[in-house]
Amino acid sequence: MISKTKNGFSLVETMVAVAILSIMLSISASIASGSSRATIMAKEKVIATYLAEEAGEVIMNIWQTQLSAGIKTVAGSSLEDCTGLYGCFVDVIPNIVVESCTDAPLCGGLNLDLNAGYKTNSPGQIKYYRTVKVTQGLTEGEDIEYNARIEIRWGDNSDKTLSFDYHLFPINVRPN
Repeated sequence: MISKTKNGFSLVETMVAVAILSIMLSISASIASGSSRATIMAKEKVIATYLAEEAGEVIMNIWQTQLSAGIKTVAGSSLEDCTGLYGCFVDVIPNIVVESCTDAPLCGGLNLDLNAGYKTNSPGQIKYYRTVKVTQGLTEGEDIEYNARIEIRWGDNSDKTLSFDYHLFPINVRPN
């Protein structure tokens, strides 16, 4: 007698297996793509945070220098450049530069210099914009509080932003 047992898979079984495998591969690719995008976004945000904190340290240093000289106002310092309509930009490489912005969307462009970090005069495409706006806050007698808003913009059409606020109080916190 000849047995009629089948060996192997039928065409329908093979097609079902290929369909299931295709679905699993597309889900895996989608997860990997999303993870890659999230990693890039996280890296960009870390860089933006660093650039904002760097500008904040420069602003606080200039303010403390003013206070150490007995001056409790931004007048006469480079912070005065940050009080205009569009604020100012801050560059720290190779020297600290604080200059008034004349056109907000194009102000404070930073490009990566692989030898020195982000700075305004590097050639190539600008990846980040850093602007600082200083406004007068509370006044108590001769003491004036100032607020400094540091904004970092990046991405296509500079559509991603990160802002930090610093308060410049009229007290000298440096030890004598």
